[in-house]
Amino acid sequence: PDDVALGVEATAVALTDVASTGGQVGGIYVGADEAATLTRVSSTAAFGSDGIDVQVGGLAVVTITDSSSNGNDDGGWNVNFPYGSDGTVVVTGSAANGNGGGGWNINHGDDGDVTITNSSADDNGGGGWNVNFGGSGPVSVTNVTGNRNGDHGMNLNNASTATLSRISTVANGDTGLNVNATGAVSITDATSTDNADEGFNVNALGGSTFTRVTALRNGDNGVDAYGGVATVTSAWLQGNLDEADGVNLSAGTVTGSIVCDNDDDGVDGAATAEGIWWGSATGPTAGSN
Repeated sequence: PDDVALGVEATAVALTDVASTGGQVGGIYVGADEAATLTRVSSTAAFGSDGIDVQVGGLAVVTITDSSSNGNDDGGWNVNFPYGSDGTVVVTGSAANGNGGGGWNINHGDDGDVTITNSSADDNGGGGWNVNFGGSGPVSVTNVTGNRNGDHGMNLNNASTATLSRISTVANGDTGLNVNATGAVSITDATSTDNADEGFNVNALGGSTFTRVTALRNGDNGVDAYGGVATVTSAWLQGNLDEADGVNLSAGTVTGSIVCDNDDDGVDGAATAEGIWWGSATGPTAGSN
């Protein structure tokens, strides 16, 4: 595109130590057929389009390391594979913060895989993280934040499996974490509090596990899990509002958790609820649980 601050098109593109400020129709554009590698690349204050736009061909590998797209007029990052194409995305140590639109948009045309580590999407006007598959593919997320966004904190759509550890989705304008998966979902050491809608909303046909998760003061259920059997262990689910449950399952178990002061049920839909602190020694009939 003519009006971006920097535009590069090639079979394989590698950018290192590149910075763009104030592009008039977007900051940095990358078009690559086979590979796009961005290391210490940044875009700030771009107008009219995304800060960094990566358009790649089928079977391409996109690697983003120690890079940022912050404070742009529209979205932060847009990584797009064409319809019907597969590919790989690896994001490490990178940020999309304070943009007028969404933070990260990663769109697979068909199958693929996504790995996100030590990265952030905070304080954006739209959603924080949006990962979408036209087909399906595995997603791995470790030590990642999606906080204080105008829409969801993190949205993973049509994943085959999803493994999430040490994530924070706090004070977002919609759901904190939303996952749709054809296989299993595992969430460990995660916090999703003070969101306008659910804390954790997971539809996993292969079942889901929640271990040491915290969901406090959300506008709907703390944990909402359906599609398969869910297991909730060592969770803290308290003070969720607006006729919300601490945890709402289509099937599964809740054990060894704090579940109290929620506006509706503490636990709904579980076949087993054991080792629960309900906010009172008299048990789940006390208070609002």
